[in-house]
This record gives sequence, C-alpha cells and structure tokens, in this order.
Amino acid sequence: RAEIAAFCDRIHEKYGYLPLFLPMHDPMDNAVNRECAAMCKCPTLFASGLSGSEMLSILSRMEFTAAMRLHTLIFSTAVGTPSIGLAYDSKLEAYLNATGQPLAGENVTTEILVSMADSIIADRAHIHDTLLSGKAGQIAAAGQDAKDVFDLLNKGAHT
Repeated sequence: RAEIAAFCDRIHEKYGYLPLFLPMHDPMDNAVNRECAAMCKCPTLFASGLSGSEMLSILSRMEFTAAMRLHTLIFSTAVGTPSIGLAYDSKLEAYLNATGQPLAGENVTTEILVSMADSIIADRAHIHDTLLSGKAGQIAAAGQDAKDVFDLLNKGAHT
C-alpha cells in the first residue's frame, strides 16, 4: 500500500492528476482503499456506492486506471481507458496481455508504476483508440458485454 500511495503522490506531483479511489467491490474494498488514500500526501478523492453506469462514466473520464480487480480492468477497456494491473493473478495477466496493457506484478515499486504511467500518458490517445477499435476485438466486446450487464443491473435497481 505504501508503494501505491507513493505512486499517487508522484503522479500528482508530476502531472497534477488527482487520485480517485474507486472500490469495485463495495463495501469490501472500502477499508483498503481508505487506508491507501490516507497514506497519500497529495489530496485524494474517494467514491463508493456507485451504480454501474456511474462507475463506467467515471472510468471513461480517467487518464488511466491502476487496478487489482479484473472487473475494473474490463470496464476500463470497455470505455477505452488505459490500465495498469497491480497484482499478479493469472486472470489479470492473461487479460492485460490480450489487451496489450502492463502488469506491475507482486513486487511492484513506485518507479515501475511511474514508468508505466509515463508510457500510458505519452501514448494515451493511441491506446484509447486501440482499446475501442477492432484491434482489441473480443476484449472490447467482452468489455461491452460487461457494460451491458451493468446497465441491465442498474435499470433493475430503478424499477
């Protein structure tokens, strides 16, 4: 968590980006996200209790995501937002390899994360277009399916 907090601080210092902690599995992820956010020296935002469409809307406006949850990576792909995978898991690794996005792995350092973010930021428009184009093919379709499921769940919550 200290490396993630230091990463947030460095990205804020370097680019002026404000870290947003967005628990995918609310409330399960809340404690970990709040603990990490509290370790940051820079200002942070925290959002929870969001509907599927609200989460997708937020993810679509992010410069990039850094995530441990596969669903966060899938939803980010669905809206064309580049991602960095934060934990080593065979599902995450396979997904990120298929979409051409980086995996930081278990022994992540602040320097590795900043380097990955620098690469994404430098080529964000191209990565965004690739994620949404036919080149991402099945992966984007899987992300769209996830978006459709989120939309259906969200509609059901309002009926």
